[in-house]
Amino acid sequence: KHVSQLPSFAKLTKLKSVSIENLSSLADLSPIAEAPALQKLAIWNMPHLETDDFRCFVNHPKLKRINLTLVTGPRQSPKEAQIKEFLPIVRSFGED
Repeated sequence: KHVSQLPSFAKLTKLKSVSIENLSSLADLSPIAEAPALQKLAIWNMPHLETDDFRCFVNHPKLKRINLTLVTGPRQSPKEAQIKEFLPIVRSFGED
């Protein structure tokens, strides 16, 4: 919960999936984007993240899907809709 930064994932050449949740101190997602084989990312309950925090995933060579729910509850965060505009691989949890 108190993780504020991550190391580079660049050397994790076989890492295909990452799931993070409730990391309220983490804002920089770019170390995850450095994982060369990353195909799937799940982010849950991290409402402090901003739209621009996801720009590091644009043009990722292998990333196929991001499951995203910034806030838990029945309504989608407006930020999620903005992220989907520039990252069409983003899906809300439960959305196919």
